[in-house]
Amino acid sequence: IQNSDTLVHLGNTALVTGRDARLYAGDLTTNINWAGGIAGGESLGVGFSLAINEINRKTRAIIGDDPDLPASGSNALASGKSIDVSGVVDVLAKDDGDLWSFSLSGAAAVALNKNFAVAGVAAGSFNRIQSEARALVDSSSVHAAGGLFLNATDTTKIVAITGGGAVALSAGSGTQVGVAIGL
Repeated sequence: IQNSDTLVHLGNTALVTGRDARLYAGDLTTNINWAGGIAGGESLGVGFSLAINEINRKTRAIIGDDPDLPASGSNALASGKSIDVSGVVDVLAKDDGDLWSFSLSGAAAVALNKNFAVAGVAAGSFNRIQSEARALVDSSSVHAAGGLFLNATDTTKIVAITGGGAVALSAGSGTQVGVAIGL
């Protein structure tokens, strides 16, 4: 389990003047995970693999009061405090990145001078991403001659590949071979 909290915060008592005001909060996490198991045995072979990935993240770009923080006495805008710029005010919160998960397993059983051989495999993958991207202006006076732009995006991708293969060979009075491959 991976938890992340990214915050860029311009408080409601700040005085900002000039050309542009730009706030950017970004989480660009990329995870690549491998899980695998290989087993072999005489008459019996069993392989198993399981990948579990969980990502929880909050990404926030905030001007003014942060609703997730306790109030500091008053949420009212302080007298004379504001953002007054000749350009743009741009507030961006962005979640991006990838989660790649590979879960592979294999098994082999070779039985010499016996009547049976069994090989089995199982592979699984559980992947979950919970994202919150928030761009917010709250309890602030904003004047931007070029405009106010709020943008929150989440373009995260999950790619999961699972697969397994099994081979069973029995050689006794007659030779028998079994092969199984799955993705």
